[in-house]
Parts: sequence; structure tokens; C-alpha cells
Amino acid sequence: GEMGEPVKFQPGREKEIERLFKINQFNLLASDLISVNRTLPDYRMSRCPKHLSQSYKLPSTSIVIVFHNEAWSTLIRTIWSIINRTPSSLLKEIILVDDASEKDFLGVRLDDYIKSINANIQLVRMHERSGLVKA
Repeated sequence: GEMGEPVKFQPGREKEIERLFKINQFNLLASDLISVNRTLPDYRMSRCPKHLSQSYKLPSTSIVIVFHNEAWSTLIRTIWSIINRTPSSLLKEIILVDDASEKDFLGVRLDDYIKSINANIQLVRMHERSGLVKA
């Protein structure tokens, strides 16, 4: 959850948790209750942030995320985590590879959401399922 705290549920939501668990095999209710743009504590050693000032010496990179029918909250939280925790000088682009997802929310809704983010995000859609390595 927020600042790494556990998500707490109101009593009586066990059946909902169980039903949602079957969709992606993790606690989707907990994931959906966590902000997609959450804050986390910084556990780095105190001298680590000082080295970030030298990040301009490093080449930029592209981050590739391959997904198939991923839950909305986890996919969007991953994107925001990359944007918020990667020095902009090091992040060339985020490339999302949709391995033929069938979920409606991963269609136009995802396209529109990505366009609303001020970052270089490319979305590549596979027309047929090819698997993690090939995608």
C-alpha cells in the first residue's frame, strides 16, 4: 500500500477477494485499493542518492514490459513506478508489448491512458499470442 504499508480490508470481503484472486492469481482487490501512483519509502543507503548526480554519465535505456491480460492496477502502477523512480536522463522510453490480450480495458482505455501520460511510452500489440520470450 501507500508507503509500503499493508492493505487492510473491511470484514466480510473474503468472497470478493477469493473471486478476484481467480482472475490473475494474486490479491487483485488489494492491488486495486493501492494507488497506481503510490509513494514508497526510500531504503537506499544514505550515500546512494548522491551517486544519482553522476547518472548523466550513463547511457539512457529502454524498459520493455511484456504483458498478457494483466490487471489494470498492476500494469499502470508498474508504468508509474518506472517514471517516478528512474532518473529522466536514464529513461529513453517504456515499451509495452501486449501479447494479444483479450481484456477490453487493455484496448482503447489503455491507449487513451498512455497518451495522457507525459512520458515516451510505446505500445506494441501482437496480433496473436506468442509468449513472453518471442513477444
